[in-house]
Amino acid sequence: MSQGVFDTTSPDPTAGMPGNGSASSNFWMDLQVSDTAPVGYAGSYRLWPNFANVTNDIGISNDTGTQTTGTMFSLSKPCLLDNVWLYSPAGVTGLPASTQIWDTATQSLVPGTNVAATWSGAAGGGWIANGYSALGIVLPAGLYIATVYNDSGQKFYVETQGYFGSYQGITGAGTSGVTNGPLSAPSTAKAFNPPGGNSCYFTGGAIPTYPNAWDADDGGENRWVDVEVTPTTMTGGGPTTVNSGAFLAFFP
Repeated sequence: MSQGVFDTTSPDPTAGMPGNGSASSNFWMDLQVSDTAPVGYAGSYRLWPNFANVTNDIGISNDTGTQTTGTMFSLSKPCLLDNVWLYSPAGVTGLPASTQIWDTATQSLVPGTNVAATWSGAAGGGWIANGYSALGIVLPAGLYIATVYNDSGQKFYVETQGYFGSYQGITGAGTSGVTNGPLSAPSTAKAFNPPGGNSCYFTGGAIPTYPNAWDADDGGENRWVDVEVTPTTMTGGGPTTVNSGAFLAFFP
């Protein structure tokens, strides 16, 4: 496409992407963005908020076996756990049975975070969430893994090869890490071993199991499990129950 683009076919600017243009014209439209939340923002944070452009390649993500799989993340301050998210691509029919948060220091479940899934959407519906807000779980600053546990016997996720590393000579977008407020996914070089990579898994298991492996051959793949948290002044504090369904709010 040309650098300077425009459209004159409709008075509705949302009707379609401007497809006409000039290779030399500059219409002097500029954009200013910031990766810092607005002053006074008190909402939640995700690694990939509102990110819809997930590679949808069911042929790559052909796992149907039982597994625990997820994404490593760190917190720089205590945060309330709001949701664990999964990108459920078009064409899949399986949904994970539960979601979890793991403490990498102890390689164990954070108490109360093995929660039966009450997903906010259907299989194949894009980003769907399993809610934790009603449980009041506060995660201290530290390094964790957010996972989903699938025993549906069906395809349930999409895998983007090389996102957290390099694949076929192409360096992925997450190689240097992903940061949004107090929430981040560490760079590939700083990910603990085990599990050795940001996107990790455990194959098999009758119950959710600490994900101690990752696909080195896929160059740091991303299976698009996300976590949503809200900073808080509270410290510690475990839940009184382990099952909850709550809806979502996220920072654009």
